[in-house]
Amino acid sequence: MTWICSGPRTKKELRKLLEVNPRAVWLEDPSVFAPDPFAGPAANLPVGARVVVTNHPRRSWFAEIERRADGQVRGRPSEGVRRENAGVLEPNGSRIDLEELAELLFGAGSAAYPGHGASSS
Repeated sequence: MTWICSGPRTKKELRKLLEVNPRAVWLEDPSVFAPDPFAGPAANLPVGARVVVTNHPRRSWFAEIERRADGQVRGRPSEGVRRENAGVLEPNGSRIDLEELAELLFGAGSAAYPGHGASSS
């Protein structure tokens, strides 16, 4: 899920703020499924977390933000959510695969989630 990013007005400004002061970049996970959604400065992201963010409510740009093992927070323009990054970020930094989540919620081959395990007739 794409998170909401507040503070910077442009991706260029986002990159600069993440380098200089990651506490000035506010991130919020709007997920209704996360048991404890993240809301706070980018500097407080869990180590290893990588999220796709957008400026809300305009959604005129998207970027990826990552907190590295060395504690640094980096941003880069998003090329869309790549398959290996798709999923729901858990509070511990792991991801739940979207197809696995759909199967858990709707059952394998369910008509409620067409195209994922469902056979076409």
